[in-house]
Amino acid sequence: MPTRSKFENADLLQKYAEGRLVNPSGVQTYSSPPAFVRMIVIEVVSDPNNDLVDDKKQTYWDTVLQVSNMKYASVLPRNTVIAKRVGQDTNPMFLFPFFPSHLSLPCKAGECVWVMFENPEATVSDIAYWFCKVTEPHTVDDVNHTHSPRLHETSMFPGSQDRFGTPAADGSDVWHELRNGPVRKIDDDRVTSLVGSYLPGDKEEIFESLISDTDASKLTQYEQVPRFRKRPGDVAFEGTNNTLIVLGTDRSGPIAKYDAVTDDDFRSSNPSSPTSDLTGSAGSIDVVVGRGQTDTTSGKEASTTSIVDAREKTKGSVLKKELDKTLGSMTSTEGDPDFRNDRSRILISQRTNVDSNFGLTDDPSPKRGQPSDSLDGDAAVVIKTDKIRLIARSDVEIVVMGFTESTVPGKKGLKDQVDDTSKWASIVIKADGNIVFRPGDSGYIKLGDDSADRALLCTDAPATKADGKVSAATPPLTNTMGGKFGGTQIPTQGTWAKKVLVTGAK
Repeated sequence: MPTRSKFENADLLQKYAEGRLVNPSGVQTYSSPPAFVRMIVIEVVSDPNNDLVDDKKQTYWDTVLQVSNMKYASVLPRNTVIAKRVGQDTNPMFLFPFFPSHLSLPCKAGECVWVMFENPEATVSDIAYWFCKVTEPHTVDDVNHTHSPRLHETSMFPGSQDRFGTPAADGSDVWHELRNGPVRKIDDDRVTSLVGSYLPGDKEEIFESLISDTDASKLTQYEQVPRFRKRPGDVAFEGTNNTLIVLGTDRSGPIAKYDAVTDDDFRSSNPSSPTSDLTGSAGSIDVVVGRGQTDTTSGKEASTTSIVDAREKTKGSVLKKELDKTLGSMTSTEGDPDFRNDRSRILISQRTNVDSNFGLTDDPSPKRGQPSDSLDGDAAVVIKTDKIRLIARSDVEIVVMGFTESTVPGKKGLKDQVDDTSKWASIVIKADGNIVFRPGDSGYIKLGDDSADRALLCTDAPATKADGKVSAATPPLTNTMGGKFGGTQIPTQGTWAKKVLVTGAK
């Protein structure tokens, strides 16, 4: 049997002393698997290597917070959190992120996270990993900031309506507070119960401090974010500040197809939305920021108020804005895609009615020369926002190559690309400062609208180009009887440009 070096033996003894080994033989065996526990985040160390994490900060962690595993303070990975166990008056500890740096999940001070200890039987557990934020019931969970102790708030609890009646429309009897535990009612006063505190030993307003006084809170934007409901097959990546990426199928409104009766309110404020989506094989990637810009999609806003007094019935000052999550506050269209009003969107779709979905068919005038949707939809990439900037160091080229309908049996709706370059049309913005418009061999450059039918007059002789200005060596207009135009004595017959048409006078 091979012998271990003294360094290996020292390492094993160290692990054993810390409780990470059941016996000194080096065999790591657990009678129970690693378990998840709930912990409250009291600080987030976003960048442990900047000037904020100096000797003063480490002294604060050590002497004020009394972090139990301070020996890791100088080697913390990014996105480390400091957290305390729920319901236990214990010292906080550093928690490393469970996922590698390739995937960094959000969590904020005051939120509850799942934490895994690799060996639950260890006598000294100084290494643990936070996994993700705890998912709470519908009346508590909030993508922007979740206050888990609100689970016991009677004015929001699912059974409270049976006991206390439906909440008032103005929200006066609903309490969006950040208490450190359940609320008891004594003689109609609201009192924070000492039983069931999430952070025992801390003051009643500890969660108010966590969202206002911590380093993490100074880097956090608290706001109302509408709830997004995905279809069963979708993959959704949602940020905490109204950013969303959905890998799913063609969708331009509610989770299901519109109903002409029940969705009249949504349709009236979103007239560009279609009456049906192209489902089935119509894969779609929707990247959007700034959802919920109308009353029908925004969700109801609520104010998080401070705790004035443990026995006070009056609400305190406003701490932040959040989404109202009381029963009945969510509308049938909250957070749904709204192609007309959402602030910025990039849509990549395998098959969609892009022009009707985005309201490009509102003007039926044929003079616009606008494209139209195919009967079975088209593949599309759409960018919609207030301002668009395409910045290239060399050149930008926009090319339309054309397509024809596929004649392959069973492939209805597919398009075959045509390699006939005589039909290509393009716009090229070049690094030398020139902009080149090139129509196809049988096409034209039309200025004004699609009804343009007037030709531009020029001469056979090339124009003179210098310093960005164009001038003609000969006058553009003469007549065959020797008359001259423009004060010149050189009779020259004019000619017409062959590829440019302009709109005539109205």
